[in-house]
Amino acid sequence: MDISQSNWNEADDNNTTAAPDGAPEGMPPSGVNDTLRAMMGAIKRWYDQSIPRTTDGAGSSTAYRLSYDAIPTALADGMTFLVGFDKSCGNAPTLEVNSLGAKPLHKWTSGSWVALVAGDLMAGQIVRLAYDQASGALRILAPLNVVPTGATLGFRGTAAQVPAGWLIERGTSIGDAASGATELASAACEALFKLLWANANYAVQTPAGGATAKGASADADWAAHRRLVLSDMADTFRRGATATPGGTGGAATHSHSVSVSGSGSGTASGTTNGDGASQQGLGGGSGFAPTTSHAHTFSANVSVSVSATGTSGSTSNIPPYVYELSIIKL
Repeated sequence: MDISQSNWNEADDNNTTAAPDGAPEGMPPSGVNDTLRAMMGAIKRWYDQSIPRTTDGAGSSTAYRLSYDAIPTALADGMTFLVGFDKSCGNAPTLEVNSLGAKPLHKWTSGSWVALVAGDLMAGQIVRLAYDQASGALRILAPLNVVPTGATLGFRGTAAQVPAGWLIERGTSIGDAASGATELASAACEALFKLLWANANYAVQTPAGGATAKGASADADWAAHRRLVLSDMADTFRRGATATPGGTGGAATHSHSVSVSGSGSGTASGTTNGDGASQQGLGGGSGFAPTTSHAHTFSANVSVSVSATGTSGSTSNIPPYVYELSIIKL
């Protein structure tokens, strides 16, 4: 029997059940040693759970195993374990204590208990866990991250080198394992999903990827396996916001409208060329003889008025740049 079980009572005089679970008045001598042994075993098991025990190498980064020499009677509400992890975790890891069933590991983030994300636990790290019977999860009792969920930064590695626990902001979606999200579909997205959901600049989608209005709450949309669409930072510069981030604006190119008007005056001169003409014959004859072509000089005063509008050609707004990936913390 473990200390966590209900057989033992906080009130000394109430521990009167039969040995070895209790010490009733007038108990036979043969029961004394059984009760003492039960107490010693329970205290030792409790002590072993309160000192670091490293997870088994046979487990994985998403399915840890922890073994004690004496298997605990059961997982009880509030039961704690001090655990050293033999490897860094992946997304949404679980921990199984002996044969008592794999339980999800949860952390406290943004006002709720959520699944861990890759990189939350590092190899060699020691944390204290408490079992929460209502959720069926093992809760980590101390903050894990110095980088908050939703933080972004520029990353100069390749997409394949993005560190664990971070996602590329490229207009893809996140959601739970049943959401069909295109960037990551995992319980590990819960904290980021709920953080961004409250921001009107982030849209949600159905599990099929169709547009839809947000539901009653982030919890409701998460439970409905909806997706949340991340910002698309490709070919986009960051700009500081005074209130709500995530909005977009600006343009890659620009052009100018053009308006032209003016007037002027001057003179023009030149010659005109004429065709051949007929002329009555000399000497009073009745015949006509053709003449050759001829020219006239001329001069004139000229005035001009012009008015026109239009648009100039477009040109780039973009200064010299260096490409990098924009990544966001789960």
